[in-house]
Amino acid sequence: MFSKASIVVPFIVLKMLLYLSIIIILIVLSVFEQEYIDFKPKYFLFWIVFLLFVFQDGLRWQTGTDWITYNGFFCNNISFTQKTKIFEIGYVLIDFLVHLVSNNYSVFLLLLSIITYLIYFKSILKYTSFPILTLLSFYCVFIGYMGMNRQHLALGICLLSFKYIGRRNFKSFFLYVFIASLFHVTSILFLVTYFLNRTFSKKTCLTLIFFAIGIHFCAPYIVNTLVVPFLPQSIVFKASIYLHNNSTFSLTGFIFGFGKRLLIFVMIYYSLSDSLRKKVTDIEIMLNIYFVSILIYIAFNNTIQVLVSRGNLFFGSLFEIFLIPALIETATRKSKFLMYFLVLCLLMLTFSKSLSTFYEQLVPYKGVFINTDFSRKKF
Repeated sequence: MFSKASIVVPFIVLKMLLYLSIIIILIVLSVFEQEYIDFKPKYFLFWIVFLLFVFQDGLRWQTGTDWITYNGFFCNNISFTQKTKIFEIGYVLIDFLVHLVSNNYSVFLLLLSIITYLIYFKSILKYTSFPILTLLSFYCVFIGYMGMNRQHLALGICLLSFKYIGRRNFKSFFLYVFIASLFHVTSILFLVTYFLNRTFSKKTCLTLIFFAIGIHFCAPYIVNTLVVPFLPQSIVFKASIYLHNNSTFSLTGFIFGFGKRLLIFVMIYYSLSDSLRKKVTDIEIMLNIYFVSILIYIAFNNTIQVLVSRGNLFFGSLFEIFLIPALIETATRKSKFLMYFLVLCLLMLTFSKSLSTFYEQLVPYKGVFINTDFSRKKF
């Protein structure tokens, strides 16, 4: 006789089969990449993975966060001007252009996926010596955000602006961030990163951490008295909901998120060298930006949860995809594969946490050609 556990576990694996298959493919390729760092098919395989990502995202159906909202928006037969009152003009423009060719939402998703992943993949090639492992990191970190159409594209455009921080070219940096804000207005938060091209001492880091702890206890008061009174009445109600709705807070999630960020930051901070700087372009700036995500995590968790979720996208997740693989660069030759194993464990935990956040909307994967008979409860 089979126990219930022996039946449930294979069933869960079956439901997550597509996601796990892509994970396994990326792990196998990344192992080969570690062993043969300059193997010739690497970039060919890199673009094969690009197609995997595009087809998974572009051919999904009733899968992903905000599916109802975005599908309804695309199918809503209202004017261009009316649509700009709902979403930012950049996203509305893509919506409008696709409608000139097709009224099929899958066509829209495929085009949007191609644009979004081209942007990400271009940056991934620039900032890592382990592109396949970085793709694995990207997949594990961002799988839970599949379906956040506007936010995903805006994050990618912000990543394009990153190179101008090191070059101290504010005009070009600002232009990219402005374009990103045309898809998601929260991209304005990324402007802060331009001022992080500097060296922070250990004393400064500790001082900022204690300052963040102090903010944690007075954040609701600050927002209620210094921010909300100056907001337009049209968004005061929504801001109030964000301020008091901390239902997404989880103590175990907080411990994992904070512990992971601190581990990554400390290990790389104490391993910075000329060699590491050459292998990961502008890694010090990345690390400074990532440190901001730790401060946000401390300051606003369980007080203003929306700042944690949005802020950590721009300051945490966006650079975690490079910093986690960079941990391997901190290891000696003898300990390299042990570090690789630890990185894989960290990524699998990240993948599990990312997927579980929107589990009902993502598992099982339903697409145009996959699990077509499956009916998701919320749809």
